[in-house]
This record gives sequence, C-alpha cells and structure tokens, in this order.
Amino acid sequence: MKKAEVYNIIFIIILITSAVIVSNLNSDNEEYNHRLIEFYDFLDTTMVVYENDGRKNIALNDSLKVFKSSNLIENKSNFNEWIDHKPFISFSKEPYRYKIRDIPFPYKIYKRKNSDMIEVFKDTFKLKFILPKPKKN
Repeated sequence: MKKAEVYNIIFIIILITSAVIVSNLNSDNEEYNHRLIEFYDFLDTTMVVYENDGRKNIALNDSLKVFKSSNLIENKSNFNEWIDHKPFISFSKEPYRYKIRDIPFPYKIYKRKNSDMIEVFKDTFKLKFILPKPKKN
C-alpha cells in the first residue's frame, strides 16, 4: 500500500470520528435545558406535535420533558393505531407493553400535580401512562 493511500484512510477515519463527535454534542445541548417531569409537577394540557428532544425523551415545553418509555397502564377506549416498536424476536412470554413513543403524533398530554400518571389524548382516545420510578443515587 502506498503512503498516500494510508494518509487518505487516516484522514477519512479522523473526518468520520469528528463528525460523530460534533453531531453528538449538538444533539445533547437541548437536554440540558429540560428536566424530566416528576411526581410533584403539574402539566397543563400540552399539544405534542413532533419528537423534538431526540433520543430518550419528548420535550413538552421550555423546561419539562417526559421519557418516551413511560409504560401504558390504561387503554379503556381501545386505541389501536400504535406505531410498532415491538422487538422482532422476543424471548419473553410477557406481551409487549406499549409506551408513549408508540403513539403517532400529534396528541395532547396532561399531568395532575402529585401524580405519577400521565394522560394522553389522541383524537377521541384517552390513554394513561405511568412515570418511571426515579433512580436512587
């Protein structure tokens, strides 16, 4: 292999690594401006139009976000228009538990003060999700 080819390969590796680092820095900046919604928080009915926070959360307003993986606990209205995030292969015998990330946008979200439940309104359907337990330090 010629010296020029080695330098080209090294340059490409450095370029790709730099691009990955820069893209990760830019995507995490918004997360510092938001905190996860907690038990004691009140959230008035808020329209969620798109996934605006990125990886693990959905930003609800200027200061609050909610985990995309909050589990469904009630679906009395029989909502069934889920976006399919089920695993292709599952070794668990338990059925898949739908999460907030499985609801197509747009929808409205509401949370009462001193409650660990989030209510989501999608068209004429009402769904209830549970907040994850806070991690102990």
